[in-house]
Amino acid sequence: RSILIDGNKSSSVHLVMRAGFPEPLGARSIIVAAVLLLALISLMLWLVLGRWLRQVTRRIRQLSVATRMFAEKHAVDKDILQSLSSPLAVADEIMTVSATCLEMMQSSEQHEEEHQAYIQTLNILEEAVVEIDRNGQFMRASPGWQKLSNCDSGACITLYDCLHPEDVEMVSSQMASLFSGEKQLVKGRTRLNSKDGHEPWLEYQFIPAISGVHGMHSVRGVLRDITQSYQLEKRVTYMALHDALTGLPNRVLLEDRCDLSLNVAERTGHKVAVGFIDLDHFKNINDSFGHKTGDRLLVAISNALKHALRSGDTLARWGGDEFIALLPETGQQEA
Repeated sequence: RSILIDGNKSSSVHLVMRAGFPEPLGARSIIVAAVLLLALISLMLWLVLGRWLRQVTRRIRQLSVATRMFAEKHAVDKDILQSLSSPLAVADEIMTVSATCLEMMQSSEQHEEEHQAYIQTLNILEEAVVEIDRNGQFMRASPGWQKLSNCDSGACITLYDCLHPEDVEMVSSQMASLFSGEKQLVKGRTRLNSKDGHEPWLEYQFIPAISGVHGMHSVRGVLRDITQSYQLEKRVTYMALHDALTGLPNRVLLEDRCDLSLNVAERTGHKVAVGFIDLDHFKNINDSFGHKTGDRLLVAISNALKHALRSGDTLARWGGDEFIALLPETGQQEA
């Protein structure tokens, strides 16, 4: 700026300022500083993230241990719950996965308990559940099957090996109708193959076993022993159609055989003969010797009459001391 000196205006004055600067840092100093800074950052990351990663790794390891123990034991016990305590401690994704795994373990355990309960109940009922393929080979079988069939696993590779030879064709035909899709349910009765002459009877029901997108490759069924009920049913049927004393057909069975013989005779042109047999003075035997003696006489007479008839003829007791002989396919009227 301008200033006055001795009343005169002088020229401008310039102020000059100078400052000293330190020498610039060398490359070595910069590298050392960078390394120190990187080491400090790494230390901080190790202290913070390393501890977190160790906790995460330990929790995942505990979850893996718990799942492995469940695969071996098939039951959720205190050891598994203790292993899951750490994964379930913090609310994060690991806790969600652990909670889901625990729920699946408990559901699987409950399903296994229900399955065992069903199997035990079937064993009590002496029923068997089996699954067979197209060839009749066993794919699965409940413990009740071995007890029901009394057949060694080596001897009974297929279901048909255990059945009576006369029933194999019938049962295999029904199984074929299931595999072809013709039927969705088959049921029936069959005999087991027995070497001691005893023929156990089974009642069975089979349905197709559908398995996802692969379709049907097997059938599943339930079998139960009906030997006693079958024998009782045969006994009741026999008593309903036969005389209790002589074992001869009664009126009901005689009428049925008469209708059948007449239908056959109408088609073939043969004749049917009916003979009525009455014992005279049979009452005197009962009165003189007693009813037991009379019963024995009726049995002896019925046996003698049966031996005198042909194999296709029918001898029936009409009542009391009266018998009827049915002679189908008689060629001549005099016969």
